[in-house]
Amino acid sequence: MAKFKSEKHKHLSVDQVQLLLNGPRMAGRERDHYLPPLAYYLAPRGGEAVVLKPEHVNLSGVEAHIPSEKRKPKRGQPVCQSTGRPMITIPILFGDSVIAGALQWAQRHPSPAGFMFPSRVDPTRPISTRQFRLTFRLWAKAAGLPEEVSAHSLRHSAGTHVYASAGAKIRASGADPLVLIRDFMRHANIATTSIYLHSSPDTISAARKAMGG
Repeated sequence: MAKFKSEKHKHLSVDQVQLLLNGPRMAGRERDHYLPPLAYYLAPRGGEAVVLKPEHVNLSGVEAHIPSEKRKPKRGQPVCQSTGRPMITIPILFGDSVIAGALQWAQRHPSPAGFMFPSRVDPTRPISTRQFRLTFRLWAKAAGLPEEVSAHSLRHSAGTHVYASAGAKIRASGADPLVLIRDFMRHANIATTSIYLHSSPDTISAARKAMGG
């Protein structure tokens, strides 16, 4: 099984992401099937993913409002009533139909407190970030992906893929694609965003085709 060369920047190709998102459904774990897609299309941090509720996502407004991992809100920042955490806004850039499917399933099978991913021990509480990581690893293993793949790998890949597929069009419109990716990833410093932007097999192949190689 292939290994990642860099521990710091684990990057999945588009094909690897599709293997993960279209992996086999596991009996008794139907709810968990939606964890990888939401981790990819919304790119939440672990502490944000575990408290996600259907009501946080507004597809018609193409954005999600979810509680941040940070405990203290800035002045004037909205606060989640159930967690006390500051609310953050995530622009929804792609995956609308998949996100809609996940929300519809959750609405048909609501958990006691409304969490997308409730704890199996106490369904009134969300899963822990540790359980979130373990569940993600279970799906990654089922998809045959390298053992180093983590939920952060998927978050990292989402930012890279958005930039690779839409960066040129955004730039042509006169806007800075780095700013969009910064907002999507919720980076405080745009220098952090630039770390996510690197060559991958997908972008190298696209560049060769564009250059006639």
